[in-house]
Parts: sequence; C-alpha cells; structure tokens
Amino acid sequence: MLKNFQRAITLTTISCLTLGLTNPVKAASLDLTSWETLGDVNLVSNNQVLLSNDADLDDDYQLGAASGTFNFSDTPAVDNFFGDLEFFLGLNPYSLSQSGEAYEGSVLKTILTVKAGDELSFDWNFFTNETSTLLPEFLNDTAFLLVDSQIIKLADVADSTSASSLFDSETGLQSYTYQFTEAGNYTIGFGVLDIDDPTNSSALSVSNLTLNTPSDS
Repeated sequence: MLKNFQRAITLTTISCLTLGLTNPVKAASLDLTSWETLGDVNLVSNNQVLLSNDADLDDDYQLGAASGTFNFSDTPAVDNFFGDLEFFLGLNPYSLSQSGEAYEGSVLKTILTVKAGDELSFDWNFFTNETSTLLPEFLNDTAFLLVDSQIIKLADVADSTSASSLFDSETGLQSYTYQFTEAGNYTIGFGVLDIDDPTNSSALSVSNLTLNTPSDS
C-alpha cells in the first residue's frame, strides 16, 4: 500500500481547504465512510478517498514495477468484461465505454438528498503511468464523476501534464463544483477506468467533499 503517498496527498488537500473558508454558503462536509465501494478504494479519512485501476496482476510490468505497486487497498480493481462497474452504478451496459472499452476499474457511490440550487464541491487529482516514455503508446485512462446516469469526465491521460511523486504524471490538484437544478435523491459516484487494456495503472484522489446550500435558501 502507498502509505507515504497517501500522507502527502492528505497534507496537500488540507492546506488547500484552509484557503477556501470565505465562501458565503452553508457547507456540510460529506462523510465517505458510508459510501459503497467496488474495487481498489481506500479511505484515507472520512472525507478523502484514493482509488486506482490496478488489478494487482503485474499491471505495470513494462515500467519494471512489482505487482500491486500502484494499488491502494490490496483489493484489486474490478474486471468489467461482464459490466460489473455499470451494474454497481445503476447504469446501462457499456455506458462507461465512451472513449474506448472500459476494461477494468474501481468505483464508489452513495445516495445524496439535495435541494434545488445545492452545490456539490470537491477537490480531485488524477494520476497515471500511461504517459511513461517506456511505453510504445498511451491508452486514455479516465476518471469521472457520476450524477445519476450522467457521467462527467474529470480527466484523462491527455490532461496529466504535471510531474508526479509516484506515478509518471498527474493533473495536479483541481476543484470541481456541480449544481443541482432540481431537488431530489441522486446517485453520486466517482470512478477511475483502465481504457482498452489492463496494462498500466491510473488513480484518482477525491477530497474535501461538501454539499453547499446558498445562504438565501
């Protein structure tokens, strides 16, 4: 397991959180401990999660890495040949195969009750080994946010242009906000996918999840 890497990610996200306390909304921190998970999903804290598409099967052998080096939880990513990831998320078959075959991956989800105008905010970072110059070509692994049946791409390999402390590259820490236009119960999820082959690993960090209600609501 990647304990030092997890510790470094935690310190980064905490420092970023302290810079955003002036937002004039009612913000409720979301507890990830009750979320359902499938694959390699590791809770660093009750408000931060790391997940990878490392199936612990010599995934990164071309980089000279030992099996499972880029796995966070010692639980392998899930083979999606029979659509297990879509079934878990309540999606139609092949829904995740948008930029290529969703070969394997890891996901988590919950049901969130919101009011119209509420906003889901979080920080995220996407990591990948697909950009390594040791590889003959890169395949476009992807990380996403799920809101009911809406699959929102957060990043793919082409977005990973910064150096990384453990993976070959990363996007760097980013922030995202989704606004709900209608009240109701929504399936919210996150995932990271191996696209078109299982060979090289990518990962997603999600942290500082809050449900923000406008102060005039």
